[in-house]
Amino acid sequence: TGAPVGVGVAVGCAAELIHSATLFHDDVVDDGRVRRGRPAARMVFGNGIVVLVGDFCLARALQIAAGTGHLPVIQSLAATVTEMAEGEVAQLERAGNVEATIDGYLDVIDRKTGSLIAWCACVGNVLAPPGLAAMTTYGRAVGRAFQIADDILDCAVDEHTAGKSVGQDLIEGKLTLPVLLAAERDPRIRQAVRTHMTDMGVSAEAAPKILRLVHNAGGVEAAREQARDLVKQACHALETLPQSPYRSALAALAKLTVERVV
Repeated sequence: TGAPVGVGVAVGCAAELIHSATLFHDDVVDDGRVRRGRPAARMVFGNGIVVLVGDFCLARALQIAAGTGHLPVIQSLAATVTEMAEGEVAQLERAGNVEATIDGYLDVIDRKTGSLIAWCACVGNVLAPPGLAAMTTYGRAVGRAFQIADDILDCAVDEHTAGKSVGQDLIEGKLTLPVLLAAERDPRIRQAVRTHMTDMGVSAEAAPKILRLVHNAGGVEAAREQARDLVKQACHALETLPQSPYRSALAALAKLTVERVV
């Protein structure tokens, strides 16, 4: 696109720092113990240090974006971080709600995850309007698919398989897409959630039992199919762009999103 290489490197670093910050903060908020198959940072260094390091990553990302001298980059990143925070707060507000809906779930993941990936796809801000629209659609769809895949991993049978703490969403009172889809198929699942849900979430003893019901009802596979449909939407949006190795790489990245195992 003709943009200076240094600007591309800077926005790439900013995106990675934002993502790292969200992982640090998420593990503290979610009481996560495992991250990518290893002890989460909070388990090694403690919550206090990890929160502050996450804050540093956020601040450094904005500083790097400001260093590009491109106001649209700074403004769009600030708006993205705001939207992500709103999504996280909305998710916490809805925790413990046994009447949670699929639409509400999709709204949360669109803000907390889709917004960042959409920013990464569009931050160049040098595309013609049709191209910008395609990349926005691509980023939002991949972001949703990525979060659904992450929530599927949380339904795994063990931490070794998932590479992260499992069952945490239910324990925190969060009903993710696999659970919501399974509940549509089998009303007993929603009743089981009602029975075991408290102000603190579902107990660590009850969560595996509910997850087994979710698996048996096909909730995990149904969620995976929705993620794959989102990837198809993302790849379809790319078809409006000229064929190139970059377009092919973006399509491959989208497909990898739902097939990942960690």
